[in-house]
Amino acid sequence: MMTRLRVDLTVLLACAGMAVAQPPSFEVASIKPAVFPTPEERRAGAAPLRTKIDNSEADFGNTPLVILISRAYGLRAAQIIGPDWMSTTRFDIRAKLPAQATASQVPEMLQTLLSDRFKLTLHRDSKEFSVYALVVGKDGPKLTPKPAGYEPVERSKINPVTVDTMANLLATFLDKPVVDQTGLEGDFMVAVGEVFDGERRASPANGGAVEPLGSTAAAIAVKLGLKLEPRKMVLPIIVVDHLEKSPTEN
Repeated sequence: MMTRLRVDLTVLLACAGMAVAQPPSFEVASIKPAVFPTPEERRAGAAPLRTKIDNSEADFGNTPLVILISRAYGLRAAQIIGPDWMSTTRFDIRAKLPAQATASQVPEMLQTLLSDRFKLTLHRDSKEFSVYALVVGKDGPKLTPKPAGYEPVERSKINPVTVDTMANLLATFLDKPVVDQTGLEGDFMVAVGEVFDGERRASPANGGAVEPLGSTAAAIAVKLGLKLEPRKMVLPIIVVDHLEKSPTEN
């Protein structure tokens, strides 16, 4: 009888462990092919991507599969190796978070969604890249740390961002990844729209489209008291083994 109880207890504990190990997932998710902005909308400044995440909903608009994978696994798009169409196949995704879930769990939920709905399988590796290292300039950073007790203000032009986020924004001007090597931790108050979008608008146009210029990225870095240095670095990568171009039904 004692042996039977031990066996039953072992089974119960194993089942409980399996339940705990279940990856987090969205309560429900709608996935639709994205409708591209018209040329007129693009010239008027319509955003090609839209991302809104809070503790109740995650909204990814007009987002390529490669960006969804990069957000799910915390890597830059250049570190995702897979079919070319990942960069051009875009979706509008609206997903509801379960009760008590937080926005910080969205990447894991996105991993589950990609696995369940797009049948994504992958493996990890590493690769040497030509990158730009974002380092502190000779006169030190020109960044204001987020104040203690900071409370968000709706529609504020100045918002707290990490240096890693700044590195990702700088990478949009360049054809290589930008890697934060500043050693600066925490959030800093930056007028992202004025610093980044302002520089982008000031760049020379080519047929109505703004070119991602290294000089623009360098100018932004200088404004922040930082600089970009070309380097070779080994970075982690994700290799896509399988990915469906169309998701399963909503």
